[in-house]
Amino acid sequence: MLLSKTDAQSLTIIEQDYEQAQQLANQQQKLLLIDFYTTWCGPCKLLDKMVFRDTAVSNTIAGNYVVLRYNAEKDSVYKLTQKHHIGMYPSAVVLNTQQRVVYQQYGTGGPEEALVVNYIAFLNKAKSMDSAGYYIPGVEASTQLAYPAFYSHYINRVQVREAEKQAGKYWDTLTHLQQEIPFKIFCYFGGGNNKWNDYFLQHRAEFLHLYGETDVLFATSMIVVGKVNSALSALNRPGFDSAIQLAKLYLNTSGNQRYTDMAELRMLQAEGKWDMAYNRLDTLKKQERATSEDIVRFCRNAVSKCENEAVLNKLISWMQNISESSSDYDNLELYARLLYKAGRKTGSSAMMKKAIEVGKKNNINTSEGEKWLAENF
Repeated sequence: MLLSKTDAQSLTIIEQDYEQAQQLANQQQKLLLIDFYTTWCGPCKLLDKMVFRDTAVSNTIAGNYVVLRYNAEKDSVYKLTQKHHIGMYPSAVVLNTQQRVVYQQYGTGGPEEALVVNYIAFLNKAKSMDSAGYYIPGVEASTQLAYPAFYSHYINRVQVREAEKQAGKYWDTLTHLQQEIPFKIFCYFGGGNNKWNDYFLQHRAEFLHLYGETDVLFATSMIVVGKVNSALSALNRPGFDSAIQLAKLYLNTSGNQRYTDMAELRMLQAEGKWDMAYNRLDTLKKQERATSEDIVRFCRNAVSKCENEAVLNKLISWMQNISESSSDYDNLELYARLLYKAGRKTGSSAMMKKAIEVGKKNNINTSEGEKWLAENF
């Protein structure tokens, strides 16, 4: 269904009809932008409002694009969510006039305040790649592919538990990963079993050539994070150190340093090495590589698990500063619990009462704080 095209300079938007979108894109010799969305997705609505429904913004991309807005929950005809293994909304896929994938993006591309700038940058890069004759060679133009039933069921939320079981068995029967269908399933599930995960990491250059940077980086991230989390859960320090080295090797992004910093901090806490954990966080704090949210999270974990009195007393000064600069209920309540854990019961009682007072003034549910106060004093 054609939704919008009032003149030659306006953006052509089609809803759900892939064949019509293809035809119009070919007729106009433009790229086809598939915008995958759902009706419950807040960022999808924001993207639609700020890019596609904003006349000034949409007109800037109208010369190069036809847009197919595609409700992923009504994908009964063309199976595009399976074709492009869409599991995040919004997602965008850019096709050339031969229906080959030029570029793709998961999410809006950044925070709300930079949504338009980042999305336009994504579209400009896709246009530049197409102008250079590039497309992702591993992805066929056809959408008529024979997907395993468990994959179709899982994407369509049909027999989900059984589909998950079948997915686990799938990796044991797989004989290759480079072809489109197994790789798409691999990406959708964020990797496979250990055998195929390791194979993928060892052959990343081949997969980059076949499937481009977006999918390869996504799969790599999911695999590496999975290895880090598994090692954390098992308190496996050698496995953790190995996984962190993989993160440093493969996840060469701006957020990688922060991720490895926070992962190491989590591991030290899990190992009960609170002195080392505190010293590490203190260093990150002085280097302005730790936020107040990181400190609050650390203090909350310490209240539950730390028995090192020296560390607890050091954390008190941090929480005091945070509570003074942001005197909301959550910070004051945590400060009170931290004081109590460090043995400063008088100050703890007074601080919890203050937290409850502040919470009630701001119509916040303070029942947990009141219960804690009654049980401990």
